Amino acid sequence: MEAILQEVYADLFRGIRVGLVPRPESLGGFLRDIVHSHISHATPADAPMRVAHEDVERMRRALACLSRSARALLSSYILQGRSREEICGDSRVSMEQFRATLTAAKNFFTRGARAASSHTAAGA
Repeated sequence: MEAILQEVYADLFRGIRVGLVPRPESLGGFLRDIVHSHISHATPADAPMRVAHEDVERMRRALACLSRSARALLSSYILQGRSREEICGDSRVSMEQFRATLTAAKNFFTRGARAASSHTAAGA
């Protein structure tokens, strides 16, 4: 765990040094992206995941509402584990646009999850 924390700090300071954090208010989002990346890579790939069928369907419907380019970016980053730099270089998207896409998708999924849970609670 301590090694991961050191890697997070190193990535954070490296990112600040090379200009990946253009404004102070974007520091939190940048740090969150780094932490999520390190956690996802530290989780064993063969760890069992239990996902309810309803959650899968809800996610499928939510993904269908996103643009094709947003789905491609998210798929490359989350499912294929490619780095932000690699994705931005290949798709000719700026790091700021990439972060904005991740933030928008997160907000979109969060709103959908809240709506689904309140709908489930109302129906129970």
